Amino acid sequence: MPVKVAKNKYLDIRKASISVWDEFVYGGHFLALGDAVALYVMAVVLNISVTWDFLVVIYLCVFAANLFNRSDESGHDALTNPVRVKVMDKYVRYFYPITAICLAISVLLILSYSNYAALLFAVLIFVIATLYTLLFKKMTKYVIGFKSFVAAFFYALMVFFLTIYYSVPVGAAAILMFAFYFIRIFISNAACDVKDIEGDKKRELKTFAIRMGENGAMRFLNILNIASGLLIIWGVYANVLPVFSLALLLTVPYAIYYLYLNSKMNSKEMYTNAIVDGEFLLWLPFLLIGKVLF
Repeated sequence: MPVKVAKNKYLDIRKASISVWDEFVYGGHFLALGDAVALYVMAVVLNISVTWDFLVVIYLCVFAANLFNRSDESGHDALTNPVRVKVMDKYVRYFYPITAICLAISVLLILSYSNYAALLFAVLIFVIATLYTLLFKKMTKYVIGFKSFVAAFFYALMVFFLTIYYSVPVGAAAILMFAFYFIRIFISNAACDVKDIEGDKKRELKTFAIRMGENGAMRFLNILNIASGLLIIWGVYANVLPVFSLALLLTVPYAIYYLYLNSKMNSKEMYTNAIVDGEFLLWLPFLLIGKVLF
């Protein structure tokens, strides 16, 4: 009897652990937290003292924008991302109140700790994300890689939001970090498309993976991957970025690794939602390594 009770408890704990993992990774929290971490790291690189309110605003805005986009794609994702659809469905049912709460808290925090310029810029970023879902998503059927460009632009704009939030002038370092973050997001987004070539073909979408083929897309993304590293090297060489920012070069081998894994992993959901998106959470330990070494 005690053995059976222990086994049942183990199964309950395992089930609860899987549920928490699915909620965190597939519910949009992993992605939102990764963006908050990336912005924190870039703030350190730009010598900006980040406060908790900014990180909360980033987290809530990314979560709300991601929820809005996923609510529109749940029908298409059911075949390729069943776990994510199952997790996100409970949010989609309460989309409007959740979005309203996230945005209301964000507005209050911005008005309390920053300025009206930051609020207007935050609204602009969210409008871009919303318009893509409502109006411009159809352009992915006509413009190659349009989805990846929009996603990269949306996230990269948050670098400028960071400077506006803390009333810091936009200098060469901020522009360099904008370009670096744009490329990193573009690579991660386009890498996910490679896993969904067949599904995107059925939806008549034009992605780099469909246009170039899997091998061609991998070569293209690896070139961009190396280019992003060269940006950091140049920034340090030109005294635009601090020496410890060289630690961000660790993103290059990590991307080479997950691009290699693309053809090895059968689980698209695990690959895209955990391994690819997981890069941005790793920026924090990369930063700590840079601080120690440099």
